Amino acid sequence: MNIKNVYKKKFVHWKLCEKFHLDRSDKWYEHGPEGPVENENVKLLWDMNIQHDNIIEARRPDIVLVEKEEKCSIIDIAVQADVWRSKKEIEKLEKYQDLKREIGGIWQLRSIIVVPVVIHMLGSVTKKFEKWFEKLQVDANIDVVQKS
Repeated sequence: MNIKNVYKKKFVHWKLCEKFHLDRSDKWYEHGPEGPVENENVKLLWDMNIQHDNIIEARRPDIVLVEKEEKCSIIDIAVQADVWRSKKEIEKLEKYQDLKREIGGIWQLRSIIVVPVVIHMLGSVTKKFEKWFEKLQVDANIDVVQKS
């Protein structure tokens, strides 16, 4: 896994921990997520294989946010060298559709969304970057994400 990719994932995880008052370090770059963290309202899974009944190839997203008994966000982050960021965003949306259906059936949640976060190695982001963070209701500080 690319080191830049790890830093971007840590930043997103850290922001989600901040939003939902989960344990985290003071600085995002010192944050070391390991396994699931949760409180009475949410469960945040980091790089975990999602167990389900059917055979699904894409079953290990970067981050899964489960807001207890309501909704789930499947978050997958990519840092890439080429300029086809929008194409990668679409690929990620399609990649997790089967997992989205499985989670809906097994966990009985009202809403499940797939959130693709695609960033160019040099820092540029897709046109929908801020929209995806709005769906998570997290402040997308693009400058920090680009510098990480």
